[in-house]
Amino acid sequence: MKRNLDLIRNILLTIEESETNNPLSVQSFVNDEYDEHAISLHIKLLLDCGYIEASPFRYISMQYDDFRILRITSSGYDYLDSVRDDTV
Repeated sequence: MKRNLDLIRNILLTIEESETNNPLSVQSFVNDEYDEHAISLHIKLLLDCGYIEASPFRYISMQYDDFRILRITSSGYDYLDSVRDDTV
């Protein structure tokens, strides 16, 4: 699977817009364009870069890794500010 920078931007924007009381998970980002596997991979990439803080979890019946997304880090906000406009 290829890295999708639009999906990364969309995940960060969704986290930024969410209320801090309600942690997000992979299901929070699923839509007609992106499935659980693609979103899970891109959340892992965001964790690799240190752009978000999240706790992984997995149920026996799940076929993808899920996460309880806690927050965007300062580095994540810096990256988001640089790619906020979808024409970048």
